Amino acid sequence: MELKGIEDILGLCIEDIRSERSTLADCLERYPLARQELEPLLKIALNIQEPPPVAPSDAFRVKARVQLMEHIHAQKEKGK
Repeated sequence: MELKGIEDILGLCIEDIRSERSTLADCLERYPLARQELEPLLKIALNIQEPPPVAPSDAFRVKARVQLMEHIHAQKEKGK
């Protein structure tokens, strides 16, 4: 696979580090010409945490459904 740029290298390194196939140091050694640009990007990317799952409450869902049905009904009445 031919690497096209820093984006490709960054993606590969993130994948390798997260899957524990490589360390940060391994990646930086593997791409010495990109090290200066790559190191800060990797540090930032690896510190990004997945957000917690978000789900609407049952009360919100019921309220939203009622509002949607009211809106649909009002649009039908306008069309008559």
